[in-house]
Parts: sequence; C-alpha cells; structure tokens
Amino acid sequence: MKRKIKIQSISAWSIGIALILTVVFVVILHYGKNEVKRFEDATDQYIVCENAARQLQDGSDYLTEQVRLYAMTGERNYLDQYFEEADVTKRREQALESLKKYFDKTEAFQSLQQAMEDSKELMLTEYHSLKLVATVMGEKDIPAELEQLDLPEEEKQLSQKEKLEKAQKLVSNNEYRNTRGTIMREVSGCLDQLLEKTKNRQQRANTIFSDMYLKLEIAIMILVILLLSICIIVRKLIVVPLVYYNKSIMEGEIFPVIGAAELQKWAETYNKVFKENEETQRLIRRQAEHDAMIMVADDQQIF
Repeated sequence: MKRKIKIQSISAWSIGIALILTVVFVVILHYGKNEVKRFEDATDQYIVCENAARQLQDGSDYLTEQVRLYAMTGERNYLDQYFEEADVTKRREQALESLKKYFDKTEAFQSLQQAMEDSKELMLTEYHSLKLVATVMGEKDIPAELEQLDLPEEEKQLSQKEKLEKAQKLVSNNEYRNTRGTIMREVSGCLDQLLEKTKNRQQRANTIFSDMYLKLEIAIMILVILLLSICIIVRKLIVVPLVYYNKSIMEGEIFPVIGAAELQKWAETYNKVFKENEETQRLIRRQAEHDAMIMVADDQQIF
C-alpha cells in the first residue's frame, strides 16, 4: 500500500527544519560577528604596526639628517628642526606608544624599547656634535640639553675649524655609523617580527572569516532548497488536487483520490456521499417513473 503524506506532517517537518536553520543562522551570525571583529582588529593592528615602523624609521633618519646638516652648514634652522623633532614631534616615541597598545607584553616590543633606549644614548653623541657647532656659531638661547652639556677642556682649546671638523666627525665616522646601523637593524628586526605577527593574525582571521562565510552560503542554499521543496510539495499535494476537485464539482464528477492524506480522505468521503446521492436520485426517478406508469394504466382502465 502506498504511504500517504499528511499535510500536518509536512507542516511539522517544515517548522522543525526552519527552526533548526534559524538556530544555525543565529550561531553563524554570532560567530561571524566575533570573527569580523577579530579580522578588523588584526587589520587595524597591521596598519598601526606598518605606520609605526615607517614613522619610527622616518623620525630616526630625520634626526640624523638634521644633525649632519647643522654640522656641515652651521645654519640655525637645522638645530631648531632637530630639537623640534626630538622634543615636540617625537615621531619615534609616538610610534612606540602606538605599538604598545597591541604588543606591550611581547618580547619583540620589549626588545624594541631597549633598542630605542640605546638610540637615545647615541643622541648624546649628536648633542656633543651640536654643542660644538653651536659654540663655533656663537648661538644664543640654545636648547637646555645643549646648555647643560659641558665640553671637555681639550675641545674648548680647539680652533673654530677644528671644532667643526670634530663635530662633523662625531656624526659621520665609522663608530657612529656602525652604532646607528646596529640599533636600526635591531629596531627593524623587532618591527619585522611585530609585522609578521600581525600579518599572521590577519591571515588567520581572514581564513576563519572565509570559512564562516562559506558555512553561511551553505545554510542559505539549504534554506532555498527547502523553500523550493515546500513549494513543489504544496503544489503537488494541495494546490493541484484542489484544482481537480474544483473542476470535478463544476462537471458534476467524483473527485480523483490524489494529494495529501487529508485531501484524499476528503475526496473519498465526498465520493461516497456523491454516489449515495446518485443512487438516491436514481431511486427517486425510478419510483417517479413507476408511479407515472400506474397512473396511466388506471386511466386506461377507466376509459
């Protein structure tokens, strides 16, 4: 016997699957929201790290450039620009502060801080050079860092030319270049580690986000398939039978026993009543015809 499908069962299964998919969507969206936040954070970290690396390098190069230009030309604006960067703009310090937000406790950041401390120690050599040039140029109202720096006696005895040569040598000799190069390599190495770390975080977040998006696509496809299936089932088991029933009523015929179980039961009940009515109509017509024949016979006997 062919198993009949009930509308009630279809409805219950549809509601059940819809509830399950709703839960799946909620879970995926909640999980996806967290992953989007992680991805945004990782992207922000990478941007901050990349900008900080550039800012730190630019600030350090700018200081070296200004001290060398002042030693070469003796023009006051280079001295002012050096201390503007060192005391006001502070690009290097700002870069470290930006990185601290995300990497404060990491080994790479601590190494970066140590490298920056070493760089500040190297600035004492630059102060020395600046003081020599400022002395030669007879600068007035010099920054406090230079005001507090006392030149050795032997340097005070040098001629103006010798002081300038000494100042230029301090910021251009092998010792200065090697020390600065070592510090910058340490800084670059630390920054590379931080960049790689943030890049890995970004890639991981991107991978998880892509997986989440794929799951969401699959869930949507399942939902679409479910909706199409329900539409097809409803049309086949409910709409089409009702169309046939309507046609049968208009043509005065029995219902085809098709569709969902409830509709088939309805059709069977209708057909039973329909056949009983037909039988009753036949009996009434037969009785009416019989009565008419009796009346005709009686009339003939009278005449």
